[in-house]
Amino acid sequence: MKTINSLSTVCVRFAIIFGLIITSMAFQYPSTPVTKKMVPLVKDTVPQSEMNINIDVDKILAEVCKNLARIDFNQISKQVEESLKNIDFVKIQKDIDASLKNIDNAMKNMDSKKINGDIKKSLEEVQKQIQSKEFQKSLEKAKKEIEKTKEQINKKLQNMKQEKNSALYNLEPGFDLTEPIII
Repeated sequence: MKTINSLSTVCVRFAIIFGLIITSMAFQYPSTPVTKKMVPLVKDTVPQSEMNINIDVDKILAEVCKNLARIDFNQISKQVEESLKNIDFVKIQKDIDASLKNIDNAMKNMDSKKINGDIKKSLEEVQKQIQSKEFQKSLEKAKKEIEKTKEQINKKLQNMKQEKNSALYNLEPGFDLTEPIII
């Protein structure tokens, strides 16, 4: 009897634990999540019988064929041919040639010697200005100022180097190293 009682209590305990595990898993992943929003589906369907739409494709094709039959393509091609005949391509070519000759004449009429002369004159004026005493004086002043600034920069660099060297070699310890250091 003891074994039956102990077996039944073990089975009951096992069933209770198994049931708890299953129910906890059910609450962990519910079948219909509450946070999920339902998206309304738009259905592309034929409207209800309230609208009676009747399309007769054959009728539309018959009307298109009738309208195409009314168009006289021969007449259109004749009109295009006549308009092409009226265009005088020879005259157009002559006009083009005449305009090209005008351009050539204009290029020839440009006085390249005069243009070259103007350029030479302006270059000579620039050379005169460069060789003028005023320009030379301003160049000399600029050179002197540059030399002065170079000297000042070199002096400052030398002073900085001397200060650096003196600071490195003239180290004076601020602590007395004979005493023990407590950390």
